[in-house]
Amino acid sequence: MKSVSIYIIITTLFIILYTPVSNASSERNYFSADIRQSKIESVIERFPNKEVISEISQAGSDNGDTYRKNTLISVKSKYHFIRIEDTVRVNMLNKLEGEQIVDSKAMVADHVIVTLKPGVREEELLPLATQFKGRIRKKLDFPSNTYLVSFKDYTNFNEYNRISRLLKNQDIVKYVGPDYIAFTSEMPNDPGFDKLWGLYNTGQTGGTQNSDINAPGAWDITKGSRDVTVAVIDTGVDYNHSDLHENMWMNPGEVPGNGVDDDENGFVDDVYGWDFVNNDSDPMDDNMHGTHCAGIIGAVANNRIGIAGVNWNVRIAALKFLDSDGFGALSDAAQAINYAVKMNIPITSNSWGGGGSVPVLEEAFRNAGDNGVLSIVSAGNSNRDVDKYPHYPAAYTFPSIISVAATDHNDNLAWFSNYGKSAIDIAAPGESIYSTIPGNHYAYMDGTSMAAPYISGAAALLKSYDKSLTNMEIKDAIMSNVDSIDSLENRLVSGGRLNIYKALSSIVSPPTPTPTPEPVMGDLSVMAYNPNKQNPSNSIYTDYLLTNSGSTTVKLADVKLRYYYTIDGEREQNFWSDWSTVGNSNIRGTFTKMYQDSRDSNYYLEVGFTEGAGFMGPGSSIIIKTRFAKADWSNYNQLNDFSFNPTANYFTPWGKVSAYMNNTLVWGTEPAGNNTTQDVTPTVTTPTPSPVPTSGSLSVHYYPSNPQHLANSINSNIKLVNSGGTAVNLADINLRYYYTADGEKEQSFWCDWSNAGSANVSGKFIKLSQPIYNADNYVQISFTSNAGTLMPGETVEVRFRISKSDWSGYNQSNDFSFNPLQSYTPYDKVPAYISGSLVWGIEPKY
Repeated sequence: MKSVSIYIIITTLFIILYTPVSNASSERNYFSADIRQSKIESVIERFPNKEVISEISQAGSDNGDTYRKNTLISVKSKYHFIRIEDTVRVNMLNKLEGEQIVDSKAMVADHVIVTLKPGVREEELLPLATQFKGRIRKKLDFPSNTYLVSFKDYTNFNEYNRISRLLKNQDIVKYVGPDYIAFTSEMPNDPGFDKLWGLYNTGQTGGTQNSDINAPGAWDITKGSRDVTVAVIDTGVDYNHSDLHENMWMNPGEVPGNGVDDDENGFVDDVYGWDFVNNDSDPMDDNMHGTHCAGIIGAVANNRIGIAGVNWNVRIAALKFLDSDGFGALSDAAQAINYAVKMNIPITSNSWGGGGSVPVLEEAFRNAGDNGVLSIVSAGNSNRDVDKYPHYPAAYTFPSIISVAATDHNDNLAWFSNYGKSAIDIAAPGESIYSTIPGNHYAYMDGTSMAAPYISGAAALLKSYDKSLTNMEIKDAIMSNVDSIDSLENRLVSGGRLNIYKALSSIVSPPTPTPTPEPVMGDLSVMAYNPNKQNPSNSIYTDYLLTNSGSTTVKLADVKLRYYYTIDGEREQNFWSDWSTVGNSNIRGTFTKMYQDSRDSNYYLEVGFTEGAGFMGPGSSIIIKTRFAKADWSNYNQLNDFSFNPTANYFTPWGKVSAYMNNTLVWGTEPAGNNTTQDVTPTVTTPTPSPVPTSGSLSVHYYPSNPQHLANSINSNIKLVNSGGTAVNLADINLRYYYTADGEKEQSFWCDWSNAGSANVSGKFIKLSQPIYNADNYVQISFTSNAGTLMPGETVEVRFRISKSDWSGYNQSNDFSFNPLQSYTPYDKVPAYISGSLVWGIEPKY
């Protein structure tokens, strides 16, 4: 096994939405209970590097239980002056409960949005603006005749109300209102397909198997198309990211860098999209939120880099209206939506929200729907019922909008997610989602901001299969084919979580699974290469790309691949599937001695599939990454093997890996002079018991991920090294981490990652019979038989977490096994055992 480098815990983001207060007394009572759970804070905290200019409090409701606090701040952003309006409730019956913020909005302080009635000209607005020393800041590109009108006396909090009244009383004015600010905000979180539980959940993160969108099943139907574009309306996108660049949209009507609006769309050199914050042609992400959303939709797959998106192939247009600090004006959001309409982009992904509803935003979404655009929006992260306390744009119920809640890896509604039986349509994975961030990096993030791109990606996948589908047909396919989830019933319109395989299957004729048709030559093709051409001494690594090149569906359980090699005698052998698009657990490896030896092969590895692997539709492909090892590699030369490919650096058609359907050769050649299909008796090796250990057979290296002790878990990293001279079965090994549980408390264990496979690692809590001052419990970390064998000199890494229901009075520095190390260090207070015998470290002394 290879040692894997340590990932970095990276600060992540998700959108926080804020709720307006209802005036109905019955709703106000409900709201009082709700806010105690949600603990709203003022949005003023979302502005870094702000300077408070002035503040004032004003009376609120007639019964005196609320007041409004207005604060004027200056910030370094597109609009320098922002007004914060906090609605504060005072419990008049119980003053001890103090004050609570029940609503908080931010808006541009020195302009308002003004919509003129049809037929009114801009010249008629100018005299009105001069009455309050105002000017027209900008005309928005909408049919509704909408303007941003600025005014000078923005430091006077009453001036906005005076100007609004003045304009509303004019016959030529249809609407006057604030330009609200939308937000992102940050929370900490912790670099692979095995991390993408939202696409394919095998329980690898400690969650529930199949609590995912079933992407592998969908990929058997289509992997997407670069003829379909999704506009990511957000903080921009890192269009140079190695996992995104090939899938970035480029305006076909624009010549880059010539300073000319070649396609006459009103935007000069808009190659990748547009930056509505700085009003220029470079929508580069200077935050990270937009790039993370883009990766979920369409990170390039099958490129041996990072992750895979819902779409292997797609086009992503970058439309930036949120700035580097994660906030932006809704007037700019509306213009970004309008750009997508103008450029005939069929899907927009909107992971943002804030403030209230403004007509210009409502018009933008309505106009997009009328022009065939499907808009995906995030539900928000306030744990609120949007039906009662609307958040925008999630609360818009236009037919062309899909609003998305978030689920965790157990198919529960995520703790932060908004919901609404009438307003919020569907759920998708949104907790601990791993995706791209700027600078060729990756990170985990939480939020409905992460859930919405799964739906955007699903919509693009449907559109790629059938370009004629309308926005309403795509929405119906998604909404009508969810996985029904108990925790979502009566909380969402659909009552379920996205299943893209079901959605796709609903628009195609389902394949007939049996019987598998009689194969003909060419029904399958195999591309393969060997990643380790220098032949590391412990394994043969081979990656296969199997393609159904015929016209009929193939049942994978009927398919076998054979890799021919030299074993140099009777020796113990072991096989692993490191990764596959159909799931590691659906891959089987069998070692077979050939009927007649030849100079370049005397054995072959037969790679097969279980019934659970499913089917391959015409034109579809699957990937299998395998390795196998033997106990003795003396005198071995990989160059002598029949199936070894010494020149390919990536998938290459390779006839020396043969493929069979129902035991009939359909691809490749067998070694000369051998008929491997006759008189061949398969032999499957059974691991022998590990040798009797000696002191020093294993060593343990350790460091904690959270030496400052985050309040909800103990996070530790362990690297186990076989420092002896013999192979050890991992199933015979136990590790112990001693700590203080401080009494009888519920505890949970997760393996976040292991190069032996997180599903092959388990933790058991054991209470010490005699507690001591620095330990009263230990977690025993064990491996399943599928974890394989640890060869001499190899390492296995385990990254795990422990949580308990009550951490009061806990001090991590008191724990026997804890040490605030910064990197892997040999550490004897995490003891290791083989078959119950201590071979490394020390135990606590009583």
